[in-house]
Amino acid sequence: MMIIAYQYLKKNAEDKAYELLSFFNKTAIEVCEGQQMDMNFEDPNAEVGLEQYLDMIAKKTAVLLGESLRLGAKMAGADETNCQLIYEFGKNFGIAFQLQDDLLDLYGDPEKFGKQIGGDILAGKKTFLYLKALEVASKEEADQLKHWYYNEQSSADEKIEAVKALFDKLDVKGLTTAEMNRFYLKSGMALHSITVEDDRKKILKEYAESLMVREI
Repeated sequence: MMIIAYQYLKKNAEDKAYELLSFFNKTAIEVCEGQQMDMNFEDPNAEVGLEQYLDMIAKKTAVLLGESLRLGAKMAGADETNCQLIYEFGKNFGIAFQLQDDLLDLYGDPEKFGKQIGGDILAGKKTFLYLKALEVASKEEADQLKHWYYNEQSSADEKIEAVKALFDKLDVKGLTTAEMNRFYLKSGMALHSITVEDDRKKILKEYAESLMVREI
């Protein structure tokens, strides 16, 4: 896929080829870094903070969307300010989308979400929900959460219900939703600030809205 992307960039970039390939390569490296970070975080002993987690999902998911939009804007002749704004729209929306994905893993409708509910818990993944819970929990609550999260003796249903009960007690769903909405708002502000007619931004606005109405 990367080779095909290079072919299309070279074919369509004309005099912007060097600049566009530089941005493309930088983003490809970031995506690889994000994927490696995600794998490193799976170690039960790995110390991970919320900022590290947000950096990981930005690199693994969000920068790819942001750079795809920026490359298109550059090829269309947009100025640097608008290119950066459309990048910020894509990147912040990508983070919001991933936070919503974390929520849906536990609080979504399995038939609509298309994945097993609680899959992240069963896999011991350090999601935003888990890390936020540790941040706001008392020492006793944090110890309970870690116990259930990495307990291999309990059944899947028992493990999911115990972790969900702690999340509910700590209002992790509400706290994660607030963070998701913060990034979604930032993406909307960036899109609004792009200096083109509103009707030319409508397709991106509607696309973002359609992806953020998955049921939680």
